[in-house]
Amino acid sequence: MANWSDVQEAVRVAYPLDTDTEHEFAVTLQVEGRAQRVMVSHSIAWEHSLLEFRSAFAEAGAFEPRALLADNLHLPIGSIALHGNFLVLVHKVVLDFITVEGVLFLIGRLGALADVLEERTGTDKF
Repeated sequence: MANWSDVQEAVRVAYPLDTDTEHEFAVTLQVEGRAQRVMVSHSIAWEHSLLEFRSAFAEAGAFEPRALLADNLHLPIGSIALHGNFLVLVHKVVLDFITVEGVLFLIGRLGALADVLEERTGTDKF
């Protein structure tokens, strides 16, 4: 069973970090010539460590809301959410039930999936 310190150390080895604080880090992935930033934050709920993976992919209003809700049903991981003025792909897990390798996998997959969504806008801002 991994803990937050294990996750932080593994990510520091695997990626150069844009942000690295006590309860959050961010990494910018290079995805097929494009860049995609993924943020991971740590919190406690119900006496368990939780991780939230989040990657912005568009500004609010860039997509038709009904289409986004329909897309949500078919995403292999994560859900589309509104964070301030931005659309984000977000995925939450209980740290007790995932390995460090699983965290690294989710960072890469969430970033790649958010980039696919962002490509629909014709931009590479996030």
